[in-house]
Amino acid sequence: MTQKEFEIRTGVTLSADEYAGIEAVYMAAGEMDKDVFCAEWKKIGGSRLVMELFGEVMRQRGEIAHLKGEEQESRKLLSEAAEYLIEKSSERDDIGMRRQACRLIGEREVVMYKLNYDQALCDEDIVWIREQLS
Repeated sequence: MTQKEFEIRTGVTLSADEYAGIEAVYMAAGEMDKDVFCAEWKKIGGSRLVMELFGEVMRQRGEIAHLKGEEQESRKLLSEAAEYLIEKSSERDDIGMRRQACRLIGEREVVMYKLNYDQALCDEDIVWIREQLS
């Protein structure tokens, strides 16, 4: 919604800065219809409660974005650790390392890694593949 559309619907004239704050609230409202938003804004839009709640929503969205970034980094680190364990388990014929890799990223990912990098499959890999195919 443009500033002009908002002003026509509400009968309120705003500065660009004032509208920027309202637009942020409108965007945070999701799929709310312009007319519905403007009607609601005319009723309670300038209230301190609405602005406080909006601030909290924005803070929580920022926290969610931060946590998603941390989750991606954690998944990357787990994947790298698992790849190291897979490599070493193949070199040393160490089933314990393979099992640790499975705990980190799952058996499917371990088998897929071995297939993608032309590594020999161990007995546990073959058993897992057979279980998946039956």
